[in-house]
Formats: sequence, C-alpha cells, structure tokens
Amino acid sequence: MKIFIASDLHGEMGSHGYNVPEGLDFDVAVFAGDVHHAYRAVSWLTNQRALWGKEVMFVAGNHEYYGSVLEDAAALIRDKARGTNVNFLDADAVPVIGGVRFIGCTMWTDYRFDADSQAHGLHAGQFINDHMFIKTTPGAECPAPFTPKEAYRRHLAERRWLTDRLAEAHDGPTVCITHHGVHPGSLHQRYADDGAINASFISDLSDIIEEHQPELWVHGHVHNRHDYVVPGTPTRVVCNPLGYSHEDSGFIPDLVVELPDWTPRPRLR
Repeated sequence: MKIFIASDLHGEMGSHGYNVPEGLDFDVAVFAGDVHHAYRAVSWLTNQRALWGKEVMFVAGNHEYYGSVLEDAAALIRDKARGTNVNFLDADAVPVIGGVRFIGCTMWTDYRFDADSQAHGLHAGQFINDHMFIKTTPGAECPAPFTPKEAYRRHLAERRWLTDRLAEAHDGPTVCITHHGVHPGSLHQRYADDGAINASFISDLSDIIEEHQPELWVHGHVHNRHDYVVPGTPTRVVCNPLGYSHEDSGFIPDLVVELPDWTPRPRLR
C-alpha cells in the first residue's frame, strides 16, 4: 500500500496556499493534524482534487480546536466528515483498508517527556497557546479552560484506547496516526536542552511501540520532518509537516511511503 503523508498545513494561517499535487500514485492519504480550523478542515480535504476517490485518514491537531470548545469542535468535524471519503480518527473507529489497519487519535501530551511533569505542565499552562485558545466541557454556560491537567487526562484515556486497539488481533499491517509526537527520535537537536517546550510536543511511547511494533507511525505537531525506524523494532516513524511560512521544516509536498509487502497468515479450520 502506498500512503501519502502530510501534516501541519495550517490553512487557518492562510499563508501557504498548499494543495496536494495531482497525479500522485497513492492508495490512502494520511493527514496528522493542524490542517485547518475545525469548521474548515474537512471541506479543505474534500475539495482537494488529488484526494477524490481516495480514502483519507485524518486526526485533529491542537489548532483544529483553537477558538472552540474541544468537544463541540470534534463533533462538528465528525458531522462534516460523515458521508465523505474522510475518516476522522478520534479514538473511536478503526478503519481497515486493503488489509491495513489505521488507528488514530490526537494523543495529547503527558508533559512527562525528559523531566518533571508538574513543572512542565505549569510552564505549558502559562505559555502554550493550547491552554489559552481551547475550551472544554460542551454545553456549559462558561466553558472551562483546557488546562494541562485536562490534556494529561485525555492523554491517559487515548493511550489506554490506543494500547487496547493495538492488542487486538489483526492479520495485516497497522498504521498509527497521532498529532503529537510519540518518540524521542522526533526531537530536533536544536531543542535538545529545552525540556519544558519538548514536553508540550512529544510524549515518549517507546514502550507501546516496542511491545506492539506497528509497521508505521505517522505524527505531526513538531515542525521538522522526520523519518526513522525505532531502534529494536520494525516501526517506521514519519512526520512531514509544512509548518509556518517563516519556517524551513523540510516538508516534502508529494511524500508517499510504501508499506512492506505482507502475506496473510493461513487460518486453521
């Protein structure tokens, strides 16, 4: 299977004007978050001519939820995706396309990367835009701020869900899709000493990767391209973000990766 991969297109910034190149040879497209605001993300995807007739896997990033109540925005995305070729993966459905299983969610950070989670959470609450621009609790007269504590609660729930899905038997390749990073290999060396910031972008899910060894893990959020294999496993991690207009992220506009060939195991009768 050939998979087109992109993330962090930031259509809400209106500065890139990126469109998926037409004529690409791929079977499934994966968008690992931060495509556009919640009310525009699905329409942007369905308007891309290069994606017509293709299955699209999409997880929301943090920017999809900016200016919104998180639960309401997720419901809006789900409603807009219904009846289209866009599969909105939000720790619920697990599509299987051509024998390949796709497991996805935002995977909010746990703020435990590389040091003190309490200190990192405090820093994030003061300086990370997620906790200023996102609200939570749908239907409340005064929606509550999306705090680091709430992000951690959601991280734990998504982590349990993802681990449970990976533990389920599947006779074929598995592709995991998250917005936030999941392994230290996705940390750019220029940020190596900035633990508080790193903890807002990456959670270390090495234990899950090592135990379940999905064939491919796609993520976004960090605005630097990455492509590596997790040591001791066959799991390939790919991040292909466009990023902001002033950044040089290394984005490849026509990136397509191919899963290794696989043969279904014979079933015993």
